[in-house]
Amino acid sequence: MLLYVVAIAVEELRHFREMTQRHPAIEIAGWQGTDKLCEDAWREISYLWFPGHRPHLYDRIQEANKRAFRVLREYVFSLIERLSVAMVRS
Repeated sequence: MLLYVVAIAVEELRHFREMTQRHPAIEIAGWQGTDKLCEDAWREISYLWFPGHRPHLYDRIQEANKRAFRVLREYVFSLIERLSVAMVRS
């Protein structure tokens, strides 16, 4: 849960910074320190796949494996079913 809090906080601070750069732009004192803190925090939670961001390679591989094994399992079960029906008929 804390990872999501950090991710939301970093995103909010970055959006706030973007907003301050619009007309009329304002300067925020000490923003460099806040920006570094945001970068460090984001790096610490980088393994989190936050909604709205692109999935990590690990997540993509996991999903591909799930789909492949699901198809394989369905194929094996259908093959067993067809063989059992064929055996009953013979």
